[in-house]
Amino acid sequence: MDAKEIKQTLKSAKEAIKNKEFKTALQLCKTVLKHDRNNYVGLVLFGVALQDSDQKGQAPNAFRKAIEASPKQILAWQGLASYYEKENSEKDQKELIPVYQQLLALESDLGKFKETCSKLALLSVKCSMLEQCANILTKQTENGSPEQKKIVLKTLVSTLCQEKELSPKLSTVLETALEEIVKDPSTEDVEDYYKKYLKVLYKNKKNILLLDEAKKLHSLFPESTSPLEWICKVYSENNALNIKISDVIEDNIEEYYKRLESFNSESSLALLAKSVEFFKKKSFVESLDILKQVVGALSQSCYVWILLCRCYLFMHCCADAEYCAKEALRIIKKQDVDEHLQNFVLALLVKSLSLQMDEEKLKEAVNGCVKILKRDPGNFEIIECMTRAHIMLGNQYETEKCLKALENGWKSGLLTSLFLKKQNKLNEALEVLNASVREEPNSAELWLELGKLHWQEERYNHSLTAFLKATKLDPHSYICYVYLGHHYSFGNRDLDKARRCYQKAFRLNPNCKEAGAGLSDIYRLQKNPEANIELLTYVTEAVGCVEAKWAWLRLGLYHMDQGNYQEAIDSMLSVIRADPTDSYSWECLGDAYNGRGAYTAALKSYQRVLELEPEAVYPAFQLGNIKQLIGLYEESIEDFKNLLYNHPTYVPALKGLSETFLCQARNYFSRQLLGCCRDSCQKAVDYITKAIEERKDLSCLWKLLGDACTLTTQLPERYSQLCVTVWITNSLTDCEDEGGEDEDEILVLLKENIFQQGIRCYCKALSLSPNNNLLWHDLAYIYNLQANYMHDPDVKNQLRECALAAINKCIHLNSKEWQHWNLLGVIASSPELNNLALAQHAFIKSIQIENNNSVTWTNLGTLYLNMNEIKLAHEAFKVAQRTEPSYVQCWIGQ
Repeated sequence: MDAKEIKQTLKSAKEAIKNKEFKTALQLCKTVLKHDRNNYVGLVLFGVALQDSDQKGQAPNAFRKAIEASPKQILAWQGLASYYEKENSEKDQKELIPVYQQLLALESDLGKFKETCSKLALLSVKCSMLEQCANILTKQTENGSPEQKKIVLKTLVSTLCQEKELSPKLSTVLETALEEIVKDPSTEDVEDYYKKYLKVLYKNKKNILLLDEAKKLHSLFPESTSPLEWICKVYSENNALNIKISDVIEDNIEEYYKRLESFNSESSLALLAKSVEFFKKKSFVESLDILKQVVGALSQSCYVWILLCRCYLFMHCCADAEYCAKEALRIIKKQDVDEHLQNFVLALLVKSLSLQMDEEKLKEAVNGCVKILKRDPGNFEIIECMTRAHIMLGNQYETEKCLKALENGWKSGLLTSLFLKKQNKLNEALEVLNASVREEPNSAELWLELGKLHWQEERYNHSLTAFLKATKLDPHSYICYVYLGHHYSFGNRDLDKARRCYQKAFRLNPNCKEAGAGLSDIYRLQKNPEANIELLTYVTEAVGCVEAKWAWLRLGLYHMDQGNYQEAIDSMLSVIRADPTDSYSWECLGDAYNGRGAYTAALKSYQRVLELEPEAVYPAFQLGNIKQLIGLYEESIEDFKNLLYNHPTYVPALKGLSETFLCQARNYFSRQLLGCCRDSCQKAVDYITKAIEERKDLSCLWKLLGDACTLTTQLPERYSQLCVTVWITNSLTDCEDEGGEDEDEILVLLKENIFQQGIRCYCKALSLSPNNNLLWHDLAYIYNLQANYMHDPDVKNQLRECALAAINKCIHLNSKEWQHWNLLGVIASSPELNNLALAQHAFIKSIQIENNNSVTWTNLGTLYLNMNEIKLAHEAFKVAQRTEPSYVQCWIGQ
C-alpha cells in the first residue's frame, strides 16, 4: 500500500470508531500495520478500537508501541490515560501517574494542562502517593512556562492543604509553593494564599519568618485580621515559654493587639497578647483576670494553660498552678510537640507540687524531678524542688544528699533552714536564715520564712518586720498578707489594717481559706453584713462545696443571726455534704432547725453530734431543752440527768432540769394532779438550789426559784409546802455571815413563808437585773396572789399597793406587752384599791395591743358586770367567746 492508501484506510478506521464499528476499525488498522508496523496513527487508532472490543487488555500495548515509535507525540499518551482512567484496579490507577507526568510535559494547551494537574493531584490522594505527585509537579515548575508554573503551584497548594498531616518533606514543598505564589503580585486571591502561607510557617516552626510575613500582609491588607491574629498568637506562645522573638514585635505589640481589638473587641488572641504584656510587666493579677476570660475560648491551647500556670506560681497559688500544668500536659500528649515544650511544662508541674504540703503531691513532685534529672542531671532548679519535697516528706537521708548537690548560696541556706525547722531545731534554723538574709537581703522567700519562724516562736514584732519586707519585695505573695492580717486582727489591734491585708490576700488567691475566713470574721467584727454576705455568696457560688466549706459555715451562721433559718439550714447542709463528720456543722444545723421550729430534725442533728463526739456537752443540753419544749418531760429529765452525771456543776443543765420539773409541775397542776405538782416543784427547787450554789450572780436562777414558789402557793394548804436549805433563806435575808445555823439544814416552808420566799427571790433577781420588766411583772403577780390569800385588811391593802407599784414599774419599762396592762387592770379592780377607771383603762390598753385576747376581754366583761354595765359586759364576753371559744371563764361570765 502506498502512502495515499494508508491515509485513506486510517481515515476509514477513524470513521468506523466514530460510528462504533470497532471490528471494522480493527481490520482496517491491522491492514495498515501489516504494511507499516510502526505507523503511529494506526497504532493509536488500533488501541482505541481495542478498548471497546473483547481484546480490551491489548489496548495498552498498542498505545505503548505508538509511544515507542514517537515518544514526543501526545495522542498515544492521551489514549493510554483514557484506558487507565476507565479501569478501577489499584495497579491500573498507579500506572496513570507516569502517564500524567508525560502529558504535563507534552501538553501546551493551558486548559488541558490544568485538567491534567488536577487529575494527577486527585489520583495521588486516592493512591496515597502524595510525595511522588509533589515530585512530578515540583519538577514541572522548573521546566514549564510561567503560566504552567502558576497552575502547578496552585495545584500543589490546594492538594497539600487538604491533608491534615504532612511529612516534613511535603510541608517544605507546600511552604515553598506558597512562598512563590505570594511573591507574585499578580496572583489572584493573594490574601487567602498569604493566610495559608502563615499557617504553614507556624506548623514548620518558622516563627521569625512568620512574623515578618505577617507584617507584610498587614501592610498589604491593613483591614485584615489574619496577620494581626498571627502576630498576637506567636508573640504570646513564645513568651509563654519565656522565649524572646522579634524586638520590633515585642516593642509594638500593644499597637497590634489594640488594632485587632478595634476589628473584634472579643478577640481571644488580642486578649491573650494583652495578658502577656501585663505578665511581662509583673502585673500578674491583671494578667490572670484576662487569661480567665480567654481560657474558655482557647481551652485546647496548651500555651494559655502554661501562662496561667506561670501566673499562679508567681502569685504562690500552687494548687491552681498544678491544675493548669496538668491541663497543659494533657493537651500536649494529644499533639505532636517537641520534647522541649513537654519538659518545660513538667518543670512547672514539679515546682507547683513541691511547694504544697500534701504528702501525695510531694511524692508526685519527687517522681517528676527524678524523670527530669535523668535527662538533665545538672538542673539546679529541679534539684531545689526535689530537696524541698524531701524535706516536707521528712526524708532525711535524701534531703542531705540533695543539699550536697546544691551550690552554696542563699537558696541552699533557705532549704537548709527548712530542713532544720522540720527537725524542730528552730534556733539553728533562725541562725541559717539570718545569715542567708545578710547574703541576699532582696529575697522575699527568705524574709517570708524568717517571718514564719518568728511567728511560730511568738516573736510577733520581729515577724511583722519580716512580713512587711517580704511584701515589699514580692507584693504578689498572698501568704504574707494573710500573716499580716493575723497580726493586725490579733487582739483587735487594728481591724482596718487587718481587713485590707485579708482583702489583698483574697484578691491574690480567692481559694485561700485563711484569707477568706479572716476577711469574713473582720467584716462581722466591724458590723459590715453587706460586705460579708457578698464575700460569702461569691465564694459559695464560685467554688465547690468542699473548697467553700468555711464560707458555707459562716454564711449559715450569718443567716442564723439574721433569723433566716431556712437559708441557714441550706448552708449548713452544704457544709455537711462537704464533710459529713464535722460535728460543729451538725451542731449548727441543729440550732438552725431548732430556730425554725423543726424540733424533730433538730433532735436528730444533735444526736448525730453525740454519735461523733459522745462527750459533747452542748448538744446533750439541747436535746434536754427541745424535749422539754415539745412536752417530753420524762425524756428531757433523763437527758439532763445523764449530762449532770458527767458534769454535776454544769449550771445550764441544772437550770434546764429545774425548768423541766417546773413545766411538768404546771402540767400536773392543769390536770389537777396536785401531789405530783408539789413533788415536781420540790425537785425544781432542789436543782435550782444547786445551780445557785454555783452562780449566785445569775438573776434567771433566782427568778426560776421564785416561779417555783409562785406555783406552789397556788396549791391547797395541804400541798403548799417546800423544803429549802437554810443558806438559801440566809442569802435572801442578807444573813449569810451570821453563823449559828447549819447552812445545810433543811427548812420546811408553809404557804405564807413560801410567799415571802418567792417575793425575796424576785427581789434578789431584780437587784441583779433591775430593768427586767418581766421580773417586775412576776413580782407584781405574787404580791397580788398573796393579797388574795391574806385575811388582814391592812396587810391585804399593803400588798395591793406593792403589786400596783411593781406593775407600774413594769409598764414604765415596757408598755407594749398586753399581759402587763391586763395585770394592772386586775390589781386596780381589786376590792382594796377599787380603782375601776384605771382598771378599765388598763384592760382597754391591753386589748389595743392585742385584740385577739380572750383573757382581757373576759376581765373587761367582768369589770363591766361589777359596774352593772350589763350590755357592755355582754359585748365583751361575746368578743372573748369569738376569740377563743374554749376559754371557759368568758362563758361563765356571760
